[in-house]
Amino acid sequence: MSIQDNKRMVETFCGHFERSAIDQVLAMMSEDATWWVNGKPHLFADAGTRTKTEMAQAWH
Repeated sequence: MSIQDNKRMVETFCGHFERSAIDQVLAMMSEDATWWVNGKPHLFADAGTRTKTEMAQAWH
């Protein structure tokens, strides 16, 4: 993949996220993707590293 291809992919991903097109965001993520949610887990239950499945549940 070229640098331009990578940039287009990131722009597409961010565009989906900006429009709250969650199904498209999830479709672009690999099955082993993780998402890091900022915060202290003892203060904010959703903080920490989350799987794609966990984020799908949180976003839907």
